[in-house]
Amino acid sequence: MRRALFLILTVVSVLVVLVVSLGFYGWLRRPKDARAALVGKYHFQWREGSGCSERGIESSTLELRGDGSSEQRDRFKDGSEFVTPSTWEYYEYNRWCPAFSCDLVAFQKLRVTTDLKIDKNASPIGAGLIVRWSKPPKIVLKHWNDCFFAKAR
Repeated sequence: MRRALFLILTVVSVLVVLVVSLGFYGWLRRPKDARAALVGKYHFQWREGSGCSERGIESSTLELRGDGSSEQRDRFKDGSEFVTPSTWEYYEYNRWCPAFSCDLVAFQKLRVTTDLKIDKNASPIGAGLIVRWSKPPKIVLKHWNDCFFAKAR
């Protein structure tokens, strides 16, 4: 009897930890109107030592508008600035996904390199970025979460 009770408590504990972890990593927090939740201004953030910090970026903002237009504003440490107007679409992924989220924001033009790094020498290209449903929402450039746009509060 004790062994069965121990097994049941272990299984329940593991399930609770799993559900909390999935929620923490953004798998369970997609808002009802996800597209509307994405509309707003985002600020670029990165961890020191990440590939994002090597490109001389001083700041970058990304604005997603309700009409489907977007604007990326980049400022580099050498004083150069770029404004990239574009359009965006949200794609909800409703199947199981091995990542923390497989929802995407697709941009017609984003000033990034082909390996998704913001660079002043990059030409604007079409890009699909992962959405992380955290608070605030994040649009992730690198799947390991070193480089992302976090929505301004």
